[in-house]
Amino acid sequence: MRSDNPPCGLLVLIVGPSGAGKDTLMERALADYACTQHIILTRRIITRPADAGGEDHQSMSESDFDTALKTGDFLIHWHAHGLRYALRADIRDDLARGRTVLANVSRKVVGTIAELRLPIAVIEVTASREIRAQRLSTRGRETTSDILGRLQALDWQAPNGIDHYRVDNGVDLNTGIERFLIALARACGGDTPIHHLPIDTGPRLIGFLSLRHPLHDAIQALPAPRVEVDILGRPLVLEVQWVDDDRWLAPNAIGLARATLSRLGLIAGMPLQLQPAPPPVGAPALRRKLRGHSLNEDEFSSVVHDIADNRFDEASTGAFLASLANHLNDNEVIELTRARARIAQTLHWDRPMVVDKHSMGGLPGSRITLIVIPIVAAHGLIIPKASSRAITSPAGTADTMALFADVELGPDDVRRVVNGANGCIVWNGRLSHTPFDDMTNAIVRPLDLDSARMSVASILSKKLAAGVTHLVVDLPTGPQAKLQNQGKAQELKQLMESVGAALGMRVLARITDGTQPVGRGIGPNLEARDILKVLGNEPDAPRDLRDKALDFAGALLDWAPDVAPGKGRVRAEALLSGGAAKAQFERIVDLQGRRALPAAPGPFHADITAPTSGRIDHIDIWRLNSIARLTGAPGDTLAGLDLIANKGKRVEVGQPLYRLYTSSQSTLDRVVAFALTGNAFELQQE
Repeated sequence: MRSDNPPCGLLVLIVGPSGAGKDTLMERALADYACTQHIILTRRIITRPADAGGEDHQSMSESDFDTALKTGDFLIHWHAHGLRYALRADIRDDLARGRTVLANVSRKVVGTIAELRLPIAVIEVTASREIRAQRLSTRGRETTSDILGRLQALDWQAPNGIDHYRVDNGVDLNTGIERFLIALARACGGDTPIHHLPIDTGPRLIGFLSLRHPLHDAIQALPAPRVEVDILGRPLVLEVQWVDDDRWLAPNAIGLARATLSRLGLIAGMPLQLQPAPPPVGAPALRRKLRGHSLNEDEFSSVVHDIADNRFDEASTGAFLASLANHLNDNEVIELTRARARIAQTLHWDRPMVVDKHSMGGLPGSRITLIVIPIVAAHGLIIPKASSRAITSPAGTADTMALFADVELGPDDVRRVVNGANGCIVWNGRLSHTPFDDMTNAIVRPLDLDSARMSVASILSKKLAAGVTHLVVDLPTGPQAKLQNQGKAQELKQLMESVGAALGMRVLARITDGTQPVGRGIGPNLEARDILKVLGNEPDAPRDLRDKALDFAGALLDWAPDVAPGKGRVRAEALLSGGAAKAQFERIVDLQGRRALPAAPGPFHADITAPTSGRIDHIDIWRLNSIARLTGAPGDTLAGLDLIANKGKRVEVGQPLYRLYTSSQSTLDRVVAFALTGNAFELQQE
C-alpha cells in the first residue's frame, strides 16, 4: 500500500511459514551486501528467553509485555506458537526519517498493519514442507509435536492494494539471498534491472544505458549526462555512458561494470529506479566556499550530502576538498564536524558517560585498542569501539580483531554486544564509515589533500554520531609519523580538544612516541599473539605494548566517577593483572561471534640480521611497513614480521633484528631479497 506520495520510508513486512528461512535471508543480505547498509532490521519483542536460540530478539517477560502494551510502546502485537510478539512503536520515527525497515511478522497481522496507513510492502518467503521440516529439526528449538504444528499449511492471500512479492527459498542459501534482494529492490520501487557488463571502468561510478532508453532525451539534455538511481531507498548519481547495441544492453536495463557492482554491493538482476539527475542542492554553497567564504553547518551539510550521493563531478569535488585543506577556520571545523555527523550512523546510549579511544595511526603494531577496551569495559564504562581495516599498513585494528570474532556488525548487533559486555571492537564500515568517506578518500589520498583540520572534523564527527561523550586520542609523533614534530602535534592537540569542547565532548589528546613500533608483532596473527600475552599477564608479553595500553586505559578511567582523580592507571593495572580484562575480552568475543584463532604464524620464516655491530639509532617505520606488507599482510593473516631488537639496543654483526613470516617459500625469498636491499634499522657504531 504505497501511496503516490509516501511520508518517507518503507516498512517491508517479511512473512512466511516457520522454517522458510526468513531470518537467515534478512540477516545475511544485510551483513554481506553493501547496498543494504542504510536498511534497518527491526528486532521483534518476544516473550521468550534471550538465550533460547533462533533469531536475535528482545526478550520480555509477560508482565513487562503487558506494561509496554498499556503504555503504547508497540506498533503491533500478536500471539503465535504459545508466545507473544510485538514490533516497537518507534518504527514510525525511522519511516519519517526516510529509512527502509524490515520486520518479520505473522501473516495474520498484515491486514491490521495495513490499516495503520503506513507505507508498506510484503515479501513472502516460501519453501517446501520437506525442507522446512529439516530446518526446524536442525535448529533444535521445538519438540516433534511443535514442529508438526508449525508445518501445518496456512492458506493466505495478501490484502488487496498491498505490493506483494514471493521468494522461493527452497534452494541453496546464496540463490535465496539473491532472490530476496531482487524482491526487496522491487518492493522499493525498482523497475530497471541491472545487467553486468564485462568491462573495466576503474573507480568511476558509471551507468551504461541504451541510446533507446526511455530517459535518453531527458538525460542528454542535462549539462552533463548523469542519472540518479534509487538503491533500496538510497539515492546515488552515476555518470552515464551510452550503448548503441541491443546485444550488449537491452533498452530497458542499466549496465554496470563488475567494480561498480562490487563497490555498491549490488547483484545483476536487481531492479533500480532511475530518473535524470537533478542539480545538486549544495551547488551554491560549494561555489561560496570556492570564492573564499566561510560556510555554516547547513551549507556544509548540503555539500556533504551531495558529495556522498556523487552529485558533483570529480573536478568540483576535488576543488571543494582542496579549499577545505587550505582554508578552514576554527568555527568551520566545528560546523563541518556537525554536518558530517548528520550522515553517519547514529547510536544512542542510555548512559551519561560513553568513552572511546582513537589513534591517528601510522605506527606499525601499537595494537593497544584490543587491550584498552576490555580493561575499561571491565570497570563498567561503556566503550563502543568502531575501527578501520588496514589501508596502507600491515594490519588495522579491525583486521586483528577479526581473527578473534566477527567484526562486521550493524547497529543493532553493536547495541546487543555493548549491552552485554559494556564494549565492542568492530569494523567501522557498517557504522561510522560513510559514502562521503569513500568519495573523498578517492580524491584526498592520491592528491595528498588531507589536513589536520579535515582530520579533526572526520574523527570527531564519527565520535559525535556514535554518542561518545569522552574521548582520548593517541597522537604518535616522529619524523616518519603523520605528525612529524612536536609543533604540529601540539597544534593538533589544541585544535582537537577545543573543537571537542565546542561540541560538548571531553577530548584529551596525548602526544606519544612515534619513532618506533609498539609491541613485537607486525601483522594480524602476530599482533593477536601479543595482545593475548598482555591480557594473559604472561612474563614475555611486550612491555611497551602493556605500558601504553595501561596509560590510555588509565586516562579513560580517570573520568570514571568512582575512580579517584589520578588513580585511573592504578585501577587499569588492577583490572589487567587480576584477570578481569581478559575475562571481559572473552565476553566481548563471545557476543560478537567467536572465531578459531590460528595457532601459529606463517610456516616459512627467515631472520634479517645486523650487517655490522652497533647501537640501533633509528628504525625506518615506512620501510618496515613495506616489508611487512610484502609478506602478504594483512590479506594473509598469518604473514608479517616479529621484532627481535628495539631502538637503543646494541647488537653484534649477524645478530637477528627481526623475523619474517610468510605462507610460501617463494614469497619469503622475494621479501628477504627486498629487505636486504636497504635495512630498516640504522646502526650507530660505537
